[in-house]
Amino acid sequence: MRGTIVKYEPKTGRPTFGFYFVAGRDENGKRIQIKKRGFEKKTDAEKALQKAIAEYESKPAAKQKVPTFAEFFARWDEECFSRTCAPKTVERYRELGEYAIKLFGDVPIDQLETMRLAVALNQLADHGGRSTKTHPKGRPLAPKTVRHIGFLVQGCLNQAVDWDLIPKNPMVKVKKPKVPRRRPAIVSTSGSAGLFARIAGQKIYPLVLVYYSTGMRRGELLALEWTDLDWSAGMLEISKSLEQTKRGLRIKGTKSGETRRIALSEAVLEALREHQRAQRQERELFGSDYRDLGLIFARPDGYYYSPDKMGTRIRAAMVAAGLENVSLHSLRHTHASELLSKGAPIPAVAERLGHASANVTLGIYSHALPADNRAVAKLWNDALVDVLEEGRKTAACGNLPKSTTGRGEKKVIPIKSAS
Repeated sequence: MRGTIVKYEPKTGRPTFGFYFVAGRDENGKRIQIKKRGFEKKTDAEKALQKAIAEYESKPAAKQKVPTFAEFFARWDEECFSRTCAPKTVERYRELGEYAIKLFGDVPIDQLETMRLAVALNQLADHGGRSTKTHPKGRPLAPKTVRHIGFLVQGCLNQAVDWDLIPKNPMVKVKKPKVPRRRPAIVSTSGSAGLFARIAGQKIYPLVLVYYSTGMRRGELLALEWTDLDWSAGMLEISKSLEQTKRGLRIKGTKSGETRRIALSEAVLEALREHQRAQRQERELFGSDYRDLGLIFARPDGYYYSPDKMGTRIRAAMVAAGLENVSLHSLRHTHASELLSKGAPIPAVAERLGHASANVTLGIYSHALPADNRAVAKLWNDALVDVLEEGRKTAACGNLPKSTTGRGEKKVIPIKSAS
């Protein structure tokens, strides 16, 4: 065990020395420090430090109380992820943590074994959700949710290892469910046409049109301000996003943290001009009660729309238009799939969507590249024709190729003409 000598320099009087050393951690993971100061000489402080360490080490070791998983998760929340993560992420971590706490929250973390944790994940997969008539013990949780819970518990216990509360993490060896890869739901051309016909003349029409035409995220759309729109260039700048949390709405940066610009078609710009005229009339009707935040898409009183409520409203319009198993987010997928299927460069689509890299876009929308697949097949077919044609010419001239069979011996390989 080692300690640290500290020099104190008061404003008046002579400098003094002190020491401290870490004598372990309490049940919540906080360091226990033993300190002392007031020595005139550094050598006196060093001697006192060694004596204090020797006395501490000579005492019988007090058994440290190990916190339960629920207690330690609360400490991990307070000291770690609630300080570094976005509010929405913190909320999600707490929601996922509740599933684990219900199963083994009362178990001390040093008694959590790999088998018990594996069984717990299986329980969540089988009946970890809410009870229903069909599933009285609880409906099955989606593999993706169970996987996230598993990695959350693993991260929590990693911190316990770092804080020397447990020697190793039992969750590392537990297999997490694999998430089946699914193609994103998209809306067909006829379906999109039916949706726009259904909402024509409604207040949400320009909002859905811009979303469908840009592929931006829902929060980015609802955070747009008129100052973000360059009318002369027909460009829209996306630099922020509206997020809905349990504490209310807040503005944050984009998911990638980067600002991007999206070109708009003339049809979309014309719809926005008409929308702006209608918004001015609303402002006049509300008078001094209008909350002018400069938003492109705002409630009649000028304030932000709720992202969740707007999503529900548009989902209802989709159902009314005969569209099933799709949502507002499906229009983003539709935008990307349409661009890629028509040959748009993947990096350009990635930039438009706000993806961190083109690899993300390719991973999600690789299915939307039939034109590229056909082009590759045609290139190979052309190359194959050239090879076969060259083979026929070689055979006709009698210049048969030779191949080495070993130790300098050569063997003639006949090629039959296809003619």
